[in-house]
Amino acid sequence: MTSLSERLLSPWILYSLAIGLVLALLAVFPAQRLLNMDDPERSGDQNAALLYAQASLRSAPHRLDYRLRLAKLQLEVGEIDAAGETLEPVANDPSLDAQWWLLEYQWRRYIEAFGSNELEDIKNELITRMDRYIAAVRKTASESRITPNSKRIETLALHWLALNRPDRAASSYEILARYDVQNRFRWYSEAGRYWLQAGDPGQAAEAWHQAWHSSESVMQAVKPSDPAQAGYRIQHSEKPLAAGWLDWLVPSAQAQEAQQDRERPNDRQKTGDSRREAARQSLLAAQQSGDAALALEYVKEYLEAYPNDPELLDIAVKIYLAENQPAQALDVSRRLVKMTPEDSQLLSRHAAIAIAADKPAVAIDTLKTLRRMEPDNLEHLENLYHAYRWSGKPEQALDVLIDWAKRGENPDREREIVKLSRDLYDRQTALEALQRLQEQDAMNLEDRGQLVDLLDQLGKPDEAIAQLREWRQAGFDDWNLSARLATLLEQVGELDEAAEVWAALAKQQKGEDPSAAREQSRLLVRLWNLKDAQEVLVEAGEPTDPSASRPEWQHRPYWQQRSDLAYLLGSSADTIRALQELGEHYTLNANQRDTLMQAAYEQKDIGLVARLAERRWRESKDIRGVIQGFQLAQGMRRPDVARELLALAEEAPEKFENSADYWAAMGEQNLTENSPKKALDAYRRGRRIAPDRLDLVAGEIYALAAGGQEEALKAKLEKWQSRGDESLSLAVALADGYQALGRLDRSLGWHRRIESQYPPNPQRLLNFSYLLHQTGKDRESYAARRLAMTRWTPILAKQLDQPLEEADLRDQVVALTSTRTHLGGDQAASWHDALITQMDPMDDSGARQGELALQALEVMGQQERYRYLWSYRQQAKLETAPNHEVSIALQRNDNVRLRQLLNDPNVPMGKETRFYINQHLKRYDTALKQANDLHDGGGDFRAEIVNLRQQMPNRMGAEVRYRELGDLDISEESLSLERSVSNWTGSLELAKRQFDADSLESVQDASGLEDEWFGEVTLLRRGQRAQTELAIGAIESDGDTHLTAGIKQSLDFTSRLKGSLFADMGEPSEAGDLLRLLAVEDQVGASLNWTLTARDQLFLNARKLWYREREDRQRLGDGARYEALLSHLLIEGPTRSVELQIFASHDRQDADDKLPETIAARLSSDSTPGTLLSDDSTFLGGGISFSRGLPGGAFPNVASPRLQLTLGGGQRWPSNDFAGNVSFDIGSRLFGGDELSFGIDIDDGTGVDDTTRFGAQLNYQIFLGR
Repeated sequence: MTSLSERLLSPWILYSLAIGLVLALLAVFPAQRLLNMDDPERSGDQNAALLYAQASLRSAPHRLDYRLRLAKLQLEVGEIDAAGETLEPVANDPSLDAQWWLLEYQWRRYIEAFGSNELEDIKNELITRMDRYIAAVRKTASESRITPNSKRIETLALHWLALNRPDRAASSYEILARYDVQNRFRWYSEAGRYWLQAGDPGQAAEAWHQAWHSSESVMQAVKPSDPAQAGYRIQHSEKPLAAGWLDWLVPSAQAQEAQQDRERPNDRQKTGDSRREAARQSLLAAQQSGDAALALEYVKEYLEAYPNDPELLDIAVKIYLAENQPAQALDVSRRLVKMTPEDSQLLSRHAAIAIAADKPAVAIDTLKTLRRMEPDNLEHLENLYHAYRWSGKPEQALDVLIDWAKRGENPDREREIVKLSRDLYDRQTALEALQRLQEQDAMNLEDRGQLVDLLDQLGKPDEAIAQLREWRQAGFDDWNLSARLATLLEQVGELDEAAEVWAALAKQQKGEDPSAAREQSRLLVRLWNLKDAQEVLVEAGEPTDPSASRPEWQHRPYWQQRSDLAYLLGSSADTIRALQELGEHYTLNANQRDTLMQAAYEQKDIGLVARLAERRWRESKDIRGVIQGFQLAQGMRRPDVARELLALAEEAPEKFENSADYWAAMGEQNLTENSPKKALDAYRRGRRIAPDRLDLVAGEIYALAAGGQEEALKAKLEKWQSRGDESLSLAVALADGYQALGRLDRSLGWHRRIESQYPPNPQRLLNFSYLLHQTGKDRESYAARRLAMTRWTPILAKQLDQPLEEADLRDQVVALTSTRTHLGGDQAASWHDALITQMDPMDDSGARQGELALQALEVMGQQERYRYLWSYRQQAKLETAPNHEVSIALQRNDNVRLRQLLNDPNVPMGKETRFYINQHLKRYDTALKQANDLHDGGGDFRAEIVNLRQQMPNRMGAEVRYRELGDLDISEESLSLERSVSNWTGSLELAKRQFDADSLESVQDASGLEDEWFGEVTLLRRGQRAQTELAIGAIESDGDTHLTAGIKQSLDFTSRLKGSLFADMGEPSEAGDLLRLLAVEDQVGASLNWTLTARDQLFLNARKLWYREREDRQRLGDGARYEALLSHLLIEGPTRSVELQIFASHDRQDADDKLPETIAARLSSDSTPGTLLSDDSTFLGGGISFSRGLPGGAFPNVASPRLQLTLGGGQRWPSNDFAGNVSFDIGSRLFGGDELSFGIDIDDGTGVDDTTRFGAQLNYQIFLGR
């Protein structure tokens, strides 16, 4: 604390100064005046008012009115920051007063911030405050009956305008209008004006509409002095803060407009025009908005209120027209015209509206009025002319048009007069108009042509000819006018001059348009100069195709004239040429068909005769023509034409019911289309009409064979074979029928009779050759094929020099199929390419070119293209023979589809095809039965039967074997039995083995192990793509008895890739001599067999091994073996083969640390686990194998003797020694159905260890079953 003595002034001095100051104030301001002084703010003393407000707020800081008054004064004197500090405590106050002054504070900040970087942020805060105030206004109005301060909302609207937001200003005025009833018209008017300024005419229209409605109510509103009836108490506030800012913040023009707009409603209220102006503004805004419903609604309402207002009526017309309501527009326009009948623009519009409203009479009357008012206005004449035309009064239109044309030279009007007068058949008026055009030198080509036509129509051909000559002399040379001149000259009898004119025109058009030449030729025919007439037509050039460049009016008459001339001159070839061209594009008349038929017979054109037969059927239902055309088409090898002709019978089947020829043709066609059931029915119906016709019997045989009806076919063949020599067709049918039954011997007999009795036929010889091949007579087959091709090759070669018909293509493909295996690769490919380029594989017209293309691709072995074409035709739903689907399914290994085809009775399928499908599906028992039946029927199916017997072994045998495995000698005798049925094969094997272990130095005790008995049962199941093999057996000796088991699962991934998994338990180990005597092994592994090409194969094998002691099953160690073999067939024939091999293997053996006690007791004391198991080894080598059959196989595939010799050798690591292998086997039958074979095998180091192995065996087996 500071002591009193340390102060600058003593308290008494301070008291004295204070008293003196009070006395001075009392002297200047008398006490009475100070106590009775008014509010400083009212008196205009802002400084005193500010001090007073500050003192009031300090005395009661919680008073909101004191705080707001102080803030207001601070804003008025420009203390903006102080005002912000004053208002800061009430920033979140919801009251309207607080929100308003907070808004005003932000507004003053915004004004002061111009030119600063903070302007945009302050503007955003200002907009937020303005939005809050509007929200507070709406909330207060909804919660209380006190309306907001109108002055403040008006000020708010001005703020929005200053911010260039007329839309928000308009919204503020609408809020103001809802609460300020007395000034509602004014506020809605302001809202409309600023909505329009904001680019929202729809809102503007509604605002003006509200103003229009409120103008009457405002006049009748309750006065503010009557609060009971008013319902609301209007608040009046202090005037807004200094408004001078509008002069520089708002653009001057906008401020002036705002000021005028604020004053205008009061003026209009005084004059009584404000309400109509509101309606006008509302209509204009509605028109701009594009809201049809709104505009039409306002039009109706305003016109009821102002039915005679011209301006509103005019706007209404425009709105009705914009909304495509011409009838309403016409009605309003009529009222408007009555009010202002002298306004030509309104009358013109009224006429146009009348035409749009389909009131031509009104339009005509209006236009007449306009014409009287303004007789020199040509536009009224033009409109009147069009009105008459549209009203369907061409005569009056022509009068107006003539009057219009007389007002001035206008070629277009003259041409319109010509057109209209010709439509009215007023040729004289048209002629006068054309003559006026000629006088004006304004004629075009069309005008000249019309003038000539009119002169001719008026009976003045001489004047027309003279006019045409005059134009030609003047250098105007037009083709059409020259042709018209020639026609008129011929008309008046001047033929020579006409011919000269046509000749000149023909020379101009040579090669382009034969019309002139045709006319010249016609004139020459009239002069009986036929040769020259034909030459003229030929030299003119032939229009061969009616198209855009060669229209029908040029094409058809030319060829008709050519055909007539050719017939007159007796030229059948030219007649056919002309009539064929006509027939390809048009329907020939009866005379032309007769002429063409006669010419076709002379030229031996069977195809043309067939087409004529078809046309005769369509015109006169001549069944003989259809059948004859079919027969001729078949004779010319045109099955496509025959098929089209035969299909005509479906149009009138009753006419063909009693015709055996028709049913024969129908059956033949159905056979061609792979419909054997329909063919059989047709042949049988034909035989009911003609029972002894052998061609119908032959057809029945073909149909039964194609349908697979074996029993009925067999009966039919037995019944009619006695008459086979009477008819070639029946003899061929008998041969084919027996072939379909698998009786190839009987079929071969009939073929021999045919070839001996009838002249050779190449196709028949090829069929005979194929049959000889099937029966194993290859030499005869080759001779027959050679004879056929010797006779056929010149014909086939000649055909390749020209486009091939379908029949020729079929012959070519048949020849290629028959000789493919005897041709060189390049020659066959060249032949194939020459054929395939002339085929249309996707032809859907009923031709068989797609079938031929498939056959050609299959013959050439182009399987990918073959499958692609077949799939493409299937997707296009084109008919394809079932045999192709069978081939595709076989190639794709599609077993599901093959089973469906095999079981489908509607798919015709021969025995041979069924055999191959069953063989592919691994239904070996069924396939074997079918192969035996086919073989018994004379077919050579020996190879197929052998293959199936190998797949389904049925045999029993005995074997004696001696082996040396290192130092261990093994002797073995065994018996075996193997039987197969359906998809199952079972086998039983019994064996006895003796071991001689004396040479094994490491073995001290082999007692109990020297004799071994073995028995095993194996069961194998074959699936379509998988094969499972299970084996269970037992090995018994004096010292040990244990079970053996094995399982193997094989799977065909594709036709070229196969794999298997296998596992074995308790099997004797062949890894070494000690392991064979003392141990067994368990193993698991996998193998893969990949057929790379037809001659190359890759075999991979990997297995994991576990070695165990055979008596106590204790573990000795483990190992692994990996093998790879690549083989290539140098020679592969039916009996002999030579194969090269490259092979590699790697063996790994890992011994356990300690030998089991049982084995240790049998071995010498220095034996270790390594004594039994070898080190890792790798072998790489190659070999060659020569074989003739497979001695000891499941079934012999070649005759005795059967031999096999294999030589191999390579390098072994890590010893780096050479190792080799030699094996030889020989086998032969003894009594028939059996085999005795002997084999020897020597191996020096190619096994797991480097020991030498030797083996020899003697095997005798008997093959069971057929």
